[in-house]
Amino acid sequence: MRMLDPRDRREIATILGVDAPNEMTPDEIMGLMLQIFIALLMVFIIAYFLFRTSVQMEAAEAAKIVKQYPVEQQKFKLLNSLDKVEENARTKLGLAMFSRTTPAGRLVFKLNGLLSGDRLANNPIVKNQFKQGCQYAGAHLADPEKMEKEWYSGVLKISGVKTNTAPGKPNALDKQNGVWLREEIRKRVKAVSGDTRNLQRSVLAMLQTYYIQHPERLRDPAIRGMVKRYNRLDSAGREALITELQDKLHRHARELFTKQGAPLLKDL
Repeated sequence: MRMLDPRDRREIATILGVDAPNEMTPDEIMGLMLQIFIALLMVFIIAYFLFRTSVQMEAAEAAKIVKQYPVEQQKFKLLNSLDKVEENARTKLGLAMFSRTTPAGRLVFKLNGLLSGDRLANNPIVKNQFKQGCQYAGAHLADPEKMEKEWYSGVLKISGVKTNTAPGKPNALDKQNGVWLREEIRKRVKAVSGDTRNLQRSVLAMLQTYYIQHPERLRDPAIRGMVKRYNRLDSAGREALITELQDKLHRHARELFTKQGAPLLKDL
């Protein structure tokens, strides 16, 4: 058998990290080759197990996504249904007609044409919408929990999702989605309630401002006299009188709206 030349021996020894002998016997050469083979085999085995682990992790993640898809799909249906329930409530409360949302997401009220002097406008559409909105608010916003239950039932009815179906069955409400839905309804009912109160406060403020500018329209002589006195005072005198005046005008305006069939919420 041909002996390796010194250069080959040095290269093999460098790979294996050993000192190169001057000469190597055939058995030593076979031993070196076996070590090289074992080293390469170990590299292959490590690479294989790394690849297998990666594939298993990707398969597990894919399975998780597939399993989660029906839950997310149901949540999307619930969300769309909740949007419809909220939109319907905002329409009945008058928010759809008397407000708009700016590009910045801020709610502003559109009250032009709602009042004609100190009376509701003659336009029957505008007048009836405000009256019906006030009546609907009085019947629903006084009890938020009751309203939340009504919304919950409405969302399930529109979406077709069932709560009396065994888990895992088609259209059965997922537990996590049920928790999310109740919390989302609670937040939206609170927001709608706040927007409705702000709408009614804005209408009250508009009527109070009208009376300050037109005290002759006030039927109560005591309040009329107070407004006239307020208009004659300087800024310091007005500041001392404004709280009492606002309270009287507030009650007077509320009574006026109630007589016109548009009772405002009690906690304004």
